[in-house]
Amino acid sequence: MIEVAPTILNVDDHEAQRYALSRVLRQAGFEVQEAGTGRHALELASLCPSLVILDVHLPDMDGLDVCRRMKSAAPTASIPILVVSATAIACDDRVRGLEGGADAYLTHPVEPRELLAMVRALLRAQQHEEERGRLLEAERIARAEAENAQRRFALVAKASEALASSLDYPTTIQNVARLALPEFADFCVVDLVEGDSVHRVAYAHRDRAREGATRRHQRHAPDREHGGVVVRVLRTGQSELVGQERDGPDNRITQVLEPESRIVVPLVARGRTLGALSFAFAGSGRQYTEDDLPLAEELGRRAALSIDNARLHLDAQKAIKDREDLIAIVSHDLRNPLNAAMTSSWLLCQTPLEGEEGVRLKRRAELIHRSAERMRRLIDDLLDFASIVGGRLHLDRKPHDLGPLITDVVEMLRETAGQQGVRLDVEHEAPDLTANCDRERVLQTLSNLVGNAIKFTGDGGLVLVRAARAEGPWVRLEVCDTGVGIPSEHLPNLFDRYWQVSRDDRRGLGLGLFIARALVEAHGGTIGVQSAVGTGSTFFFTLPAAA
Repeated sequence: MIEVAPTILNVDDHEAQRYALSRVLRQAGFEVQEAGTGRHALELASLCPSLVILDVHLPDMDGLDVCRRMKSAAPTASIPILVVSATAIACDDRVRGLEGGADAYLTHPVEPRELLAMVRALLRAQQHEEERGRLLEAERIARAEAENAQRRFALVAKASEALASSLDYPTTIQNVARLALPEFADFCVVDLVEGDSVHRVAYAHRDRAREGATRRHQRHAPDREHGGVVVRVLRTGQSELVGQERDGPDNRITQVLEPESRIVVPLVARGRTLGALSFAFAGSGRQYTEDDLPLAEELGRRAALSIDNARLHLDAQKAIKDREDLIAIVSHDLRNPLNAAMTSSWLLCQTPLEGEEGVRLKRRAELIHRSAERMRRLIDDLLDFASIVGGRLHLDRKPHDLGPLITDVVEMLRETAGQQGVRLDVEHEAPDLTANCDRERVLQTLSNLVGNAIKFTGDGGLVLVRAARAEGPWVRLEVCDTGVGIPSEHLPNLFDRYWQVSRDDRRGLGLGLFIARALVEAHGGTIGVQSAVGTGSTFFFTLPAAA
């Protein structure tokens, strides 16, 4: 890099003296400009030389007046001035010159070496001052950037917290409209694409009074077939920074508020443009710059993700409700013919029939009744599942003695156990166990576990139902069997919905244990299993003890 020699402005009306001084400066490697009058000196000073050597007595004005005028003008105020005089050599003259703005004062005759040393010293001081100024400016810029980054980080954090506060779709849309107010915008507009049209779905203003006055124009969204910044952003997917441009006669909000500056960013999620988010300054005198685009786009990305999540949540809620309605309708419609089949098959089973044909008809009636009973249980499981998933499970809690409850379950399933050659027994470790529970739901849970134990215990096996006190305000019920046991890799999934040990098992929907867990947890208790292949299984759950 070639260094440019400093330029010295030599001001002196005495031509011979000016020539001699300029020659000394040029021989020392400086560029030299010359002026013989104060007016000419001020003209050349506007070109900002590196240093000015100024004589006191000039033909058109006093040299010290030239010095004061240079120091009072911003473009030339920092230029070092060396006053050199052959006549104003008294102490008072030097004091007047230095107080008038001169950086140094020499008197003729002056040795060339002294003059050059003074010039170099002044240039070094000026260079150091400029470097200090540059460092201070760099520090100021860095501090401003850090403060700006901190403000932007705080705004993004605030926006993220607001957007994450709700999955409700209308609430999310309004949160998007307000997320940048008032730090980053005076008002915001949310336009969403729905089919082939654009709908203005939310608007927010930092001044709630003006927000109410302009809300009636919210429905006037940009026409997708015509121009305007919002339409361009939707088409291109690129953010835009605009001044006082309006979106056309269809955009009433921008007509009413007349924004001085706007940023419009696309709302893009999962590769789809959902709409556009407009930030605007109107009335506060603020203006957006290119440096604001990254923050606007980051807010747009987070807003788009929040809107997309809210839409997905809305769709999921609708799908769940549709499924629950379908299950309820189908279950209701199935129950009527199922009840008729169960009643008819039960009556047929109770009717005395003679002969071999009568025996066959009775067996078929019993088969029909068992199948209908199984269908009823499946329907009940589906309804319970819908209630659990939909968060509508209801419990009627009261203090209940567990002894009679366990006896009811055992008596209800004793015949089933006997048909499979399984011995069913009860063991009470402590009398008078009372739980604060919904009796029918506990009966359902316990009969499910006992029924499973009977199903997976072979001929000659044992199923034991046991009740005992647990630590704290809890009672514990256990169903132990001597069956085949459960492989350890299956244990973590036993209580998952639709899960079955064998995919070929078609005796249920895989909802029994899922429903059992939900019922126990709805009581505040816990459910679990201990099992190993060849050693049988123990299913257990806890219930709150009655006070």
